[in-house]
Amino acid sequence: MNKQLTRRGRLRAVLAGVAVAALAMTTVAACGSDDSGDKKASTTAENAEAAKLLPAEIKKAGVVRVASTFGYPPEQFYEEDGKTPTGFSVELGAALGKQLGVDFKFENVSFDAILPGIDAGRYDIAISSMSITPERSKQVNFVKYMDAGGSLLVKGDNPKHIEGFEDLCGKTAANTTGSLHGEYLENYSKENCVANGKSPIKVVNFSDAAAPNQAVATGRADVCYRDFTANAYMAQKSDGQFKIVGGIVKTSPYGIAVGKDDEQLAEAINVALNAVIQDGSYLDILKKWDVDEAAITQSEVVKATS
Repeated sequence: MNKQLTRRGRLRAVLAGVAVAALAMTTVAACGSDDSGDKKASTTAENAEAAKLLPAEIKKAGVVRVASTFGYPPEQFYEEDGKTPTGFSVELGAALGKQLGVDFKFENVSFDAILPGIDAGRYDIAISSMSITPERSKQVNFVKYMDAGGSLLVKGDNPKHIEGFEDLCGKTAANTTGSLHGEYLENYSKENCVANGKSPIKVVNFSDAAAPNQAVATGRADVCYRDFTANAYMAQKSDGQFKIVGGIVKTSPYGIAVGKDDEQLAEAINVALNAVIQDGSYLDILKKWDVDEAAITQSEVVKATS
């Protein structure tokens, strides 16, 4: 980034970068042979056990179609050129692709369209910081790949003096449509604000992954509640324009979503993921993006419930 940019200019550049990514509904490949990203991830040999489990149609195609919501750094976003995919989800996809002997092709999809897209057969899986919940488990299988939580992001000068959830009653909170965080906000508002005679939290949902942070920057929202990893990245890159308050709020673990009837594919990904966990490349990828606090030591398949 240009060192001569002003603080306001740097913030605009960060927001513009994620906005471009959110608007660009393109397809990008995270191939097993990709030499970008972590060295271990790119050199790990194909895992015979994992590859053997791949469904025949995926082996034949040589591709796993991955739904993901871009414009969400550091998970998945585009570099400043608006074209080059990056982030730990992309690098994890490359590592898994190497294990399975296929390419992971990412498609930029709005978050609320991911599960319907998997159900319709447009995508094979999703790697998009998706929390594992009982409701979602009715629709898909999950392969657990991270333990993460949410956080509150406010302007650097914190004009509304928000220090935690107890200060959110009567405030406007921005959120990504379809995320678990919106549900948490609504429930907190009912149980802790309205039930105690206080004004409810006004939850504003956006399908554009960059919009919640932009809403805080412009004053349309007082706070943004979303993944800690995303908020921490934005706060770090904003040169003091944003900050996190209230610490990390634990939610459900993140899972790679796999079609309800595709248990064999889920198990193949699970074997591949455990392999990259064991060889250390998984942790190296997370450390590179400063999200290693969310690392797990073993993945598992969470089967669809109905």
